[in-house]
Amino acid sequence: MTDARHFDPTAGVTVVSPPGHGEGWWAGAPSRATWRGTELLTYRLRAPRPRRGYEVRIARLEGDRVVDLTAIHAARLASPSLERACLVARDDELLLYLSSVDRSDGRWRVDVLAARDPSGFDDTSPQLVLSASATRSEGVKDPVIVSDGPALVMYASVAVPVGPPDHATGDIFGTGTVRSATGLARSTDGRRWTWEGVVLSPPDAGWDAYETRISCLLAPDLALYDGIDRPEDNYSERTGIARRRADGSWRSVTPDGPVLDARYVAFDGQRFFFEHALPDGSHELRAAAPSGRPDTAARA
Repeated sequence: MTDARHFDPTAGVTVVSPPGHGEGWWAGAPSRATWRGTELLTYRLRAPRPRRGYEVRIARLEGDRVVDLTAIHAARLASPSLERACLVARDDELLLYLSSVDRSDGRWRVDVLAARDPSGFDDTSPQLVLSASATRSEGVKDPVIVSDGPALVMYASVAVPVGPPDHATGDIFGTGTVRSATGLARSTDGRRWTWEGVVLSPPDAGWDAYETRISCLLAPDLALYDGIDRPEDNYSERTGIARRRADGSWRSVTPDGPVLDARYVAFDGQRFFFEHALPDGSHELRAAAPSGRPDTAARA
């Protein structure tokens, strides 16, 4: 793909409807992978508090229809909530990276499950790959993983403290005691990861002054990211565009405002999958094809 392309969130088709009606009922946070010719989609289901993100599903994608294959349950992981997962297809196995809350300290972490079949994940045996302490943050979640030759690169949301941290809610990212940045880690085997630090930080002011969370890569040096300017909008992110610098860090090329009213965008080279807010406050998972109109990042 030689440039970024816009898509129209309002023209997208519904892939997964919210599991209930009203604020807090969400289906979304997708990731895409292809495994031995099968198109796979992961997505998260959420209920209003106190239940929150109760399930991540792995499904077979048949056009605009999903056929659920298996589910990962927050309760079986002893986590109060799950957020975005990322499915990675390797030569001989599938790796499912999960965002969960560590019951020991209330901080978000990233675990991995391995299987040789999309229906074969065992949610009782997660392996920790990134923790808050390893990332020198107050929490790490929402992994986005891409290949870099034989290795893997992970972009993840990290909670950078700006005051005394507040973990009482089990979701530090919405408390205002941190800002949400994007950090980077590398791995050769998908299990042992080396944290390299923050690569995209919120600016001091602007529409994305509280959060800059990379949601997908359109090209090695071009990404979409979720942004908000205050913690109260933690579940109402919109999408901006970032480019990678020569030193590996990233900069926003949309400082004046977002380009899309969507969050948790995934892109598989053919279609965008994203979480879209409905009038009643629920969120559904939609898919949309690129519109073909070059965006500002392509000219930056």
